[in-house]
Amino acid sequence: MKKMIYGITNNENQLINGVKIDKYIDRSKLMSLIDLSEPKVVDIIVSDITVLGDSLNEITNVLNVIHDKGIGFKSIEDNVNSHNEKAFTLFISHINRCNDIVFKELQERESRIRVGGKKRGKRETFKF
Repeated sequence: MKKMIYGITNNENQLINGVKIDKYIDRSKLMSLIDLSEPKVVDIIVSDITVLGDSLNEITNVLNVIHDKGIGFKSIEDNVNSHNEKAFTLFISHINRCNDIVFKELQERESRIRVGGKKRGKRETFKF
């Protein structure tokens, strides 16, 4: 079976230059593509990883699923390529670590807001 190369776009439908793309799909359909695809017959190419989601958490989740499933992945501007398994695994590890740090900082901020509100006798208004 021929390997299909999918270019992932956001709502702006930006094209990926310099790479032969068989089919462009919107990022909203990416997880369905990953779930239904065999790892050896699909490669996913993006202009940069920010196309994968609106938040670091969303980008991290998509990259983890791609990595775990073994689907080919390439980001042109970020110079990330899953065909170099060691570098791709290291990149995923760094993305996961950054996401963990941001999540812990948000939890600490939420905790400080809750404690501060209780000390002042006010109702808690912060929602995570």
